[in-house]
Amino acid sequence: MPESHYPEYSLSTALLHFFSLTSTSLPECNTKATSLVSEDIIPVPIQRNCSYRVYASPSSEFVIQFRLKSLKLDLETTDLAREIYGSLAPSVLFRGELGDSEAGKEGVCVYVMERIRGISYLEFILKNDVNEDSKENFEWRKRLMVDVARYSPPPPPLFFYLRGVLAALRSATTAKFASH
Repeated sequence: MPESHYPEYSLSTALLHFFSLTSTSLPECNTKATSLVSEDIIPVPIQRNCSYRVYASPSSEFVIQFRLKSLKLDLETTDLAREIYGSLAPSVLFRGELGDSEAGKEGVCVYVMERIRGISYLEFILKNDVNEDSKENFEWRKRLMVDVARYSPPPPPLFFYLRGVLAALRSATTAKFASH
């Protein structure tokens, strides 16, 4: 990745920014990570603004994410994604919190998830040095969406159950308001 083109994605810049927002430290996060999975942790090369992520285990099969508490994950949503998309969505486990809210800084939530192998959208953009608004990138995104839509597995039974509940609520609500 050409860091000179994208300094905001350099590992050192991203880590400095993230740890300026939280009351915990890089050594505390790394200690927690090794206690959860293994001694073998490697920072994910491309970090984002709201979390610190490491690959963990001898074969890097897990991702441990330290995410700002104000941006905690909704585990019902991650579970539903896993139910719908199967192995294309990671299983996510909440493993506690580090740090406290103090003087404009906040603690972090700790998650362990399966690593989904492959390249992320951001890594693809950075690797190919493509302007996100270019015609070429538009075509790549369009192809990705078509491929995802083509692959999408059939909805799970929960979907049909919830669709029935929503239909019943709609009917009951419509009938109630129509009588007034």
